[in-house]
Amino acid sequence: MLTKNEVEKLIRSYIEKTETLGEQIGGSGHLGYIGYNLLDFKFEHLPAKHWKVIFKYILSIETEFTYEPDNPPMQTEYEKEIIINDHNEVISERTISEKSNWLNEELLNPLLEDEKIIILKFIEELLAKIEWRYGDSRAPIKYPPKFSEEEGKYICKVELEDDAGELIFDAEDPHSLTQKVIDDLRKRFYPI
Repeated sequence: MLTKNEVEKLIRSYIEKTETLGEQIGGSGHLGYIGYNLLDFKFEHLPAKHWKVIFKYILSIETEFTYEPDNPPMQTEYEKEIIINDHNEVISERTISEKSNWLNEELLNPLLEDEKIIILKFIEELLAKIEWRYGDSRAPIKYPPKFSEEEGKYICKVELEDDAGELIFDAEDPHSLTQKVIDDLRKRFYPI
């Protein structure tokens, strides 16, 4: 069972491994410093002894030209989700949102991110029902699925257990992708 302090250490370790932090010299030779501030996090236990962790942090870039309030640090606020296995290893990661004060725009497709959440919750519920009925580690699919965008299509890959291959779903828009995934998995695994 993970404690709040252990989860915070795992999050900080993840951020420190995935972000370029500390003193940096840009292409123009100017000195800068990149730091972060962990804002909030929550975590929950998933089937198959995994943990889902959702956290928010701000990445700040200060340069020799940074001064408040006229030229504040460049900041990007991230909300991310990681899945941790029973060995405290990150087995899946995704960015839920990314907002920057220097680009002044959302950097991700919010519609796609909403649909990913729907798919993930559906699969979590499906796996919980399967494990409740058949016992621990009896899930026919591996969690979490993998999402991508290729050549104008939205793709979701669901890996099957026991090296049985994978299910690949694609669609022209995020909502259609969600419908395809849910319809197919319902046909395959319901009633449980």
